Amino acid sequence: MHVTFSSDGGFAAFPGLSRPFELDTAELPPAAAARLEGLVVAAAAAPVPAASPGAADHRTYHVTTDSHSLRFVEPVADGAARELIGWLEELRRTRS
Repeated sequence: MHVTFSSDGGFAAFPGLSRPFELDTAELPPAAAARLEGLVVAAAAAPVPAASPGAADHRTYHVTTDSHSLRFVEPVADGAARELIGWLEELRRTRS
């Protein structure tokens, strides 16, 4: 599964620090690939809450895969979406 992860917006956003992060789960160890694929499926199946008032200043996360296009606005309260974003941010830190 090819995954593209990006974020934008937020209070005092720095566009240069928000470059998209891309990876292919085929490049990950099998356990990490399975975790990522499972989190994408779980986050896609969860209902997406409406943006709260004043959300224009909130960070927006975009996750695009071969079969899903997901968008989450802070605060991300859902367990699967929060875990997916956290896992992608960790992968971005360790692989960049």
